[in-house]
Amino acid sequence: MVSAQQVAARYEQSAAVLDHHYAAWHRWGEVAAMRAFMAWIDSFWWDDAPPEPAALPDAVSGGQQSTIRWYDSGTAVLGYPANLQGCYQVPAADAPPALVILSSAGS
Repeated sequence: MVSAQQVAARYEQSAAVLDHHYAAWHRWGEVAAMRAFMAWIDSFWWDDAPPEPAALPDAVSGGQQSTIRWYDSGTAVLGYPANLQGCYQVPAADAPPALVILSSAGS
């Protein structure tokens, strides 16, 4: 089962690695793993989102311009990005792709 905290942490990590300034410092395997996560999370985007819960979020990822508030709803993890209509609706029973980072010999 996936939680809001797990999704937020992986989203934050993936966004940082895929930032073009930061990615240059990482091995290709790490960048590929983060791209797989972003493709996975993007598959759960819904333009027609349920209303955002009134409670405080269970987790938050991103910076001031790209904050995503994450909520555990019991059946799904809901992610509401700032300044966008829609949300991520990740089934709680699903799991993100495995984080497998390949390293080259000698590194």
